[in-house]
Amino acid sequence: QQAQFDAVIRNRCASSSATRALRLYLREDATTSSKHGLKTLPMVASKRLVHQLQCLYIDGFRVPYNCNFTKFMSRFLQLSHLTLHSFILYSFVELHRIICALPSLLDLELHSGSTASEAIVHHDGLRFTPRNHPHLRRVFISYMKRGIMFPFSQWVASTDVFSTCTELQIAIRNDALEGWVTYFRPILEHIGCTLKSLK
Repeated sequence: QQAQFDAVIRNRCASSSATRALRLYLREDATTSSKHGLKTLPMVASKRLVHQLQCLYIDGFRVPYNCNFTKFMSRFLQLSHLTLHSFILYSFVELHRIICALPSLLDLELHSGSTASEAIVHHDGLRFTPRNHPHLRRVFISYMKRGIMFPFSQWVASTDVFSTCTELQIAIRNDALEGWVTYFRPILEHIGCTLKSLK
């Protein structure tokens, strides 16, 4: 079943001669084969898709997933827009790897994201080297859990990933606003002077 699903993904991705955008939805009621198949997308995508894809939207990406998923995201060299919606990762390290695997990434949207264990972990041992990340232009963050946002804000504060950002949008529930100031302060303090829109 897995091989059949991978073949379907390959055929669909190769069906268009100019695939620039791809939207993928993984629902809770999806079959086991579909769940694991979707999460092997970077490994089974056609060469045509790898070289042409510019926008990728994934809804419902959750653990467990193929351990090579983040590694193979680096195949999408032209990807400039990434949206992750309703996702659950093992840890922030996985999100960090996904973002840093995309050298052409300019627009990043993160909605309703969390980690498998929502305990806030200090990632002091994680090395954030300037050469290993894109320079984001537009960022939209909404309703993220602390297990993602705490290390994300640390990462932003330790790099120049936001140095060329022109648009930043943040959505927070009213009942969580006070606590979230702590997480967004490092982001606002380290954003570049290029910022034109803050919402």
